[in-house]
Amino acid sequence: MMAFFEVYDFLLLSLLFCLPPLLIAAARPDLRPLMRTAALLALPFALTERFFYPAYWSPTFLFDLIQTLGFGIEDLLFVAAFGAFAATAYPAFANRAFATDGAPRLRLAAGLIAAAIGLAVGLHAAGLSMYTATIVAEFAVLLALLARSRELAMPALLGGATVTAIYWILCLLYEALLPSIFDRVWHTEGLFDRAFAGIPLEELLYAFASGALATAMLPVVLRGRWARRG
Repeated sequence: MMAFFEVYDFLLLSLLFCLPPLLIAAARPDLRPLMRTAALLALPFALTERFFYPAYWSPTFLFDLIQTLGFGIEDLLFVAAFGAFAATAYPAFANRAFATDGAPRLRLAAGLIAAAIGLAVGLHAAGLSMYTATIVAEFAVLLALLARSRELAMPALLGGATVTAIYWILCLLYEALLPSIFDRVWHTEGLFDRAFAGIPLEELLYAFASGALATAMLPVVLRGRWARRG
């Protein structure tokens, strides 16, 4: 089995990132609807893989779909799982419930997603690496949300920190299963070229930005709020 994953390394990473949302879903059934929504909203980000491969990393894709579609099955699995996890890490670990006050703002959700992707692609076209551009774009959208809903600042900070910690643990597990994987597949020389306990710094910054953005975005687009449980 591990010989299979030594070849299809991105698939293993995607499966590992399914663990947190599955555990949260089992422990917190009330968060499952939010997780489904977050997973669906995250899917468009899979289409950006063409901007990361092979400059930032060069994993092996099932059926070599990166060459024909510009993204792979692994991308869809990863962004859906990570989106579901990033959106619910804060309420799961801070013992919060999601209370909805009205109909979802679907146009706003689409606009925020388009803005994040569009800004990242634009910054990349202007000369930034796609990974740096993505992190900057996520923080830009996050700041716009917090300017509108300042009460989400602390949840976003805690959500980002929680996601980063678990992201780091999953990456350590990934490295343990596939030794030297980050040295072999990741290409961070043109970025920060720094690591924290062997995990590229860019990955942890991405985790924080994504966790903070998801924590703040869902209450805004779904007309909800984080409320104390029980």
